[in-house]
Amino acid sequence: MNSTNTNLEHMTYNLQYFNFTAEQVSAEREQLVHSLLSNALDTAIKKVQTPATAELLAKQKYFVLGKIKGACDKKLAKLRELDSATFNVPPYVLQIQDFDLEHKLTAADEQKKITHLEELKSRYRENMAMLAELQAEQEKYDSIEKHIQHEMKIHQQICDASASFEYNKLTKIVGKLIKDHDQQQAQQ
Repeated sequence: MNSTNTNLEHMTYNLQYFNFTAEQVSAEREQLVHSLLSNALDTAIKKVQTPATAELLAKQKYFVLGKIKGACDKKLAKLRELDSATFNVPPYVLQIQDFDLEHKLTAADEQKKITHLEELKSRYRENMAMLAELQAEQEKYDSIEKHIQHEMKIHQQICDASASFEYNKLTKIVGKLIKDHDQQQAQQ
């Protein structure tokens, strides 16, 4: 029931906008096709009709007309779908009588929007300046990257060399150097 009511409201809306509905266009087309087919069959019957075959051809006319219409039904159905898509006003479209529903901006609303726009422009400029700084910094880091890689390589070599170094000997040597240094200090 609710869907029928909505469909009726939508058809009324389309009727107000176009002065016809998609269903009316489809019905008129189908009536036109029926009358054209009927006239074509009448013309064909008149050309081949004899007094002896007139009654038989008149009886067969509606049978042949039904067969031809049956063959055309698929294409007419596609045209009905096209009519529904073409002659359809989407619900979000405001018609002239709906313009009073449109949101009208007050001077305060416009001022808020202008202020917001100016804030956005300012943030955009700040972001662009920050982006330029970041790009310059990236270029600086890219230019010293080779040196950093070289230092990392040397650091790794030092780590590898110190891993094989004997710390016991180092402590003895350092201890001896400190003792010698202390003795020299005492002699002076």
